[in-house]
Amino acid sequence: MRKTDALRGFLFAAVFGLVVACDVPQVEPPAGAEREGDAEAQAAASEASADAAERARPRTNPTGPAETLEPSVEPQLQGPASVARLHAMESQNAKLFSTAGGDPAINGLYTYFALFLGPAEGWQVFQIGDFEDWTVLSERQGRVVIEARESTLNPDTGLAMTRTRRIIIGFDPRQSDSITVTPGS
Repeated sequence: MRKTDALRGFLFAAVFGLVVACDVPQVEPPAGAEREGDAEAQAAASEASADAAERARPRTNPTGPAETLEPSVEPQLQGPASVARLHAMESQNAKLFSTAGGDPAINGLYTYFALFLGPAEGWQVFQIGDFEDWTVLSERQGRVVIEARESTLNPDTGLAMTRTRRIIIGFDPRQSDSITVTPGS
């Protein structure tokens, strides 16, 4: 027996002993999972691990009879139901949000910036763009920076091209009649 085989055996026994001592549920790896670089075996082991974690979660049992609900027939709820993404800026009475629409493969998020004017006036809403995806990078008083991914069709090939750009949204919460949208880097 080589030293490395003996060391592996010792390390395996030590790790096994620690795991048993911690009383963690064990998942048997599929055959071949110990081979280095075997992606299928590693994926199967990961799936088995996820299954074991799911079984370990506490189960929720009903505590009373189920209530059957009917869908709402209020047409004004169609707009809010189409909101697909929301980033609230509560300290500034503002928010970024997107509604889903169009082709999701080509910029399916219609993205807006909104300032809250007050209970009587409601929201002042500005369309920022039509993106595939966006992320808020930073936020401070009167300014928010987003990184937006958007697609366009290449007129020569007809294939979609994706670009990522940064957008600086500037605003004055006291003056809600306009905002600025500036390209950033």
